[in-house]
Amino acid sequence: QNHDVQSNGLSALATLARNKLAREYIWEGGGIPLLFNAIKSYPSNQNVQRYGCLAIAYFSEGKEELLGRLGAVDHVLTAMNDHADNKIVQENGYNALGALLKNNHENRKRFCTKGGVVVVLKAASNRVLQFFARNDETDALLGLRSERGT
Repeated sequence: QNHDVQSNGLSALATLARNKLAREYIWEGGGIPLLFNAIKSYPSNQNVQRYGCLAIAYFSEGKEELLGRLGAVDHVLTAMNDHADNKIVQENGYNALGALLKNNHENRKRFCTKGGVVVVLKAASNRVLQFFARNDETDALLGLRSERGT
């Protein structure tokens, strides 16, 4: 399916973006609009969003302001909000936000005006709730089992 093609393409793009020279070639070759187009075209696909956020994190190095103007902060916040229960989307989203907001006042303003604080708090509270979800493993870890094993 097309979303699988997009997901695999974004995974490859994120892998390539780890290399500075490859990032430059991708920027020059028009890869960033294609990245954003894939993210916008498949908002419900967790893998597209996962790899899209990861790619944004890598492409942010030295290009934070430009990516912010192109909508990267919005894309990441939307992915994190829409996939609040997906641990990897959240982790990649946090990494992308960290890269975009680091030393960049304009992106920090974008983050705040687009509801970024609420998205991050929602994601953090979901992680805390998942961590403390009662099951046998967490009960044992927290010492909540009784002598009878109930």
